[in-house]
Amino acid sequence: MNARTPVVLVSTLFSPFQTELATALNEREGLDYHVLYTKLANAARGSHWTEDVRRTPPYVHTVPAGLGARETAAWVEERLATLAPRVIVANGILRAPTWQTLTALRPRLGTPQRRTPVGYWLEHPDLSRPWHVCMAVELMTRVQMGAMDFGFVIGDRAEAYYRRCHPTLPLHVVPYGSNLGPSFAIERNGPPERTRFLFSGQLVARNNIRALTEAFERLAESHAGRFEWVVSASGPEERWITEARARSPVLDRATRFDRDFVTWNDRLRPFAQSDVLVCPSLHAGWALVVPEAMAAGMPVIATRAVSAARWFVRPELSGVFVETDANSIYRALVRFVEDHPAIARMGAEARLAAHAGTVEFIAARFAEAARKHAG
Repeated sequence: MNARTPVVLVSTLFSPFQTELATALNEREGLDYHVLYTKLANAARGSHWTEDVRRTPPYVHTVPAGLGARETAAWVEERLATLAPRVIVANGILRAPTWQTLTALRPRLGTPQRRTPVGYWLEHPDLSRPWHVCMAVELMTRVQMGAMDFGFVIGDRAEAYYRRCHPTLPLHVVPYGSNLGPSFAIERNGPPERTRFLFSGQLVARNNIRALTEAFERLAESHAGRFEWVVSASGPEERWITEARARSPVLDRATRFDRDFVTWNDRLRPFAQSDVLVCPSLHAGWALVVPEAMAAGMPVIATRAVSAARWFVRPELSGVFVETDANSIYRALVRFVEDHPAIARMGAEARLAAHAGTVEFIAARFAEAARKHAG
């Protein structure tokens, strides 16, 4: 075996944080680690996600533009043949192109003496959908996991779910990691005059935008002029915010959008200008915004359906957990409007907790798990 264990991630979508992890794995953990990005853009993500797509290091490989599914699979096969990994990780199953591609390629991966082990890096699925959809997803997952050699699972919810789907498959808890240095560099200058809440993500149904907006509309009635709501997001559920602002001039004045970014780190601008992250989702497979906010010194309001919050947040130390209804969210908002010292106290604890989400911490965890399957 080479001194540097060759490992390849086949990724469904170009992601700067995956490139950051690749750098840490190559520089600090001694892997010969490469990432194959099989898709460059997603309509739900802003252009800042791909602003550096043409300035990637040599261990990052991006699919040529304009390839169809068959040509993409051939490109993946050619790259794998050249890189000769001893472990392959992919981050999509069900109908994901990565699953389809690697399933087709598996008989040809490795050598006659040793088949290359393939594992999948999986978030907890979205169970906020109708029950029959959730049942179909679990049945498909059980079948597809039978062809896996191991799994990297993203948080404790994912571990429990995939353990139920395949009790004997080796599973390793490996959350996402990212470069949190720019978040840690954000300075806090004492208690704010008005509490500034941030929602960052997508304005989609699974993020519970209707209940969140109702909670802020109630806060506008009870605590007018004592808060701001920064929305760093876009999506179809924005209609709830638009309608609420039309009904409530107070909420309208308190709400502003900050969502147009040029560079990857521009996305942190609203974090620097806010005090508390609000993430009351019905489902979040991880939610990188949680460690980003905590590293910036922000307490977090979240539900237990947010996997990253379960990993990082300690109730009353670095944030609070709420239920998904508007009343529960509203009570948490009031707490931080009326108790400014809690923001500084919990924010300091949040910064300490965020170290478990740094790219260095996760790289070590990833490398340890990958080496167990390298033979």
